[in-house]
Amino acid sequence: MNGNPGVEETGAAKRLYKRLSEKVQDDIRLGLLPVSAGRELAKLPRGDQPDVAAAIIKYRFSTREAARLIRRLLLRPRWEYPAILASPWEIVEPKQPRPTGRPGGYRKGKECKSL
Repeated sequence: MNGNPGVEETGAAKRLYKRLSEKVQDDIRLGLLPVSAGRELAKLPRGDQPDVAAAIIKYRFSTREAARLIRRLLLRPRWEYPAILASPWEIVEPKQPRPTGRPGGYRKGKECKSL
């Protein structure tokens, strides 16, 4: 399940995977979603998890932001989910602007050197 040969999963990890949709499991295996976001997604019905996971990935939510989004979704009727996921920033209210990428191979903690 975890993609690492020779590494055994705990009972808790196996139980978590059972509560997640196949798409979300794949996203975790590929490294698109952290396991901690998977724990939050497991609180939602399996049918809603892929759309919420896609929004978390698309908007680069941190695990805390994902948890906040999921808590708010659980308070709303399911028919409102598509509208909320179309513009989740209104619900999540990030504290910092999201990064747009690293130009020119910039690595965190390193200065860019001009040619």
